[in-house]
Amino acid sequence: MATIAFAGEQASTPIFATLARNFDVDVNILSGSVEIVGDRRVGQFHIELEGEKITQALKYLHEAEFEVEVHRRRIQESDFRNQNKKVKIQTCN
Repeated sequence: MATIAFAGEQASTPIFATLARNFDVDVNILSGSVEIVGDRRVGQFHIELEGEKITQALKYLHEAEFEVEVHRRRIQESDFRNQNKKVKIQTCN
């Protein structure tokens, strides 16, 4: 689970569609809001991500200057298939 926060021009970006297309990641929106503060749109969404390229998707969000906070990660069977391979999720602030 993660929280994505944004403001200004980022609010016009089709970010969830971009994640789905570019990283083959499913985005489940748990809650969210978008408001106008002054003349800027600001908002945040609480989401779950599923797929093989979650780390790359989170890195993309960070590089696109979205605020991202990872709360927890769902453990999958594939995480245990190769004991020598460590699964790492980078928290982007």
